[in-house]
Amino acid sequence: MSSSIGRKIQAAIDRMRGKQRQTDPADAWGMSRRDARKFVQPAGALEAVFYGHKGRIAYRRISEHGVYVCEDLHCSYWPTHEGGLRRDGTFVEHVKTLIDRLQGWYLDGGAQTAAMPFASTTYGIFIYLDLIVIEKRPISRPFHVQMGESS
Repeated sequence: MSSSIGRKIQAAIDRMRGKQRQTDPADAWGMSRRDARKFVQPAGALEAVFYGHKGRIAYRRISEHGVYVCEDLHCSYWPTHEGGLRRDGTFVEHVKTLIDRLQGWYLDGGAQTAAMPFASTTYGIFIYLDLIVIEKRPISRPFHVQMGESS
């Protein structure tokens, strides 16, 4: 996705939510984005993936309230791009793990502990043809309410 399209998408999302535009940490620190990567402590699983990324250019705007848009998923299936159906290490396989982590509130023990940093900060994962959208926002512990009388 070109940076101008990414900025337009983010600006539209920010307007819908009534939010002010966030600046890139590299701009605030007065250093290049490549150098800024060395000083950022990832706050969650998606940030860790972003800041560890070494391939093609990737953009991050998207704070604790944001949207991650990941395109070109077809590359995860192409052997020419180190992909393949159910091949470990592809982004699609990573997203399948994130789907499990999204349900972290309902897991037990160590699985729940590992999943909570993602589950407590992610509203949803939306999968489309060749595109995944991950919406980030703080999530409170789910609860159930039962109404009516038992017979």
